[in-house]
Amino acid sequence: MENIKKNDDCSISSVLDAIKESIKKANIKTCTWLTIDEILGFNDNNKDVALTAFTHLTDGVLFSIRNFKPDETDVELNKCVKLIERLYSRDIYKFITESSPMKQTDIEDKLRMPSMTEEEKGFTDEEKGFTDEEKLQHIIYKTCTNNQKISFNKDDIQIMITKLDFGMKDENPIHRLRVYKKGKLSKGLKFEQNQTSQLLEGMQYREVLVRVYTTLPNKDGRNAEKIKAIKAAFKEMWSSLVKLVRRLKNHEAFQTMY
Repeated sequence: MENIKKNDDCSISSVLDAIKESIKKANIKTCTWLTIDEILGFNDNNKDVALTAFTHLTDGVLFSIRNFKPDETDVELNKCVKLIERLYSRDIYKFITESSPMKQTDIEDKLRMPSMTEEEKGFTDEEKGFTDEEKLQHIIYKTCTNNQKISFNKDDIQIMITKLDFGMKDENPIHRLRVYKKGKLSKGLKFEQNQTSQLLEGMQYREVLVRVYTTLPNKDGRNAEKIKAIKAAFKEMWSSLVKLVRRLKNHEAFQTMY
């Protein structure tokens, strides 16, 4: 597992994913008033000053934002301060559930099917430009509000698409392996195609997980009903998408036969 490359935004650990997402959102919310490049000196013409700026990228940045007292009218900045406070108190986004591992194209099949228009998915004109995460969040939110008698905010649900690979895209990592002989320690020998085991051929070297989180506080068991509803909505949505994709693919395969 240690050799698996983590995606820039995601990781193997669902807890670490939640922490990273919280920090990312906190930084995005502060961008309206905090310009990191200018404050730390990344844009300085003096190379020494620009390089020194990297030494300031520590937890101290979050600590400074946490202790900042924003104006009550600045809604976004107040949200940011509260979010960072949650991080320090370990009240992070709660992991709810995740999909089984799949290919990147599997997600594309589920969310960009030509025979399933944006209108059929319930997207407005504004929502058509959503990312994959936002589209899944939208569908789960709609399912929750339609099926449950509980009030939900869309931001109560957070979706993260985690990508895992060996750092070589779809290439078999065995093909990059080198072995050394005692008499030739400076020269690495590559395994030829006919020398490698066939057990690893045809395996998937990149996979994707869809993870579902909630931003709702849950330290004392509050919001248990909402969390249960979000989990049920994801399972219902995912099952429907899987069945629909399978049906469409079978239909396309049938058409190519005749």
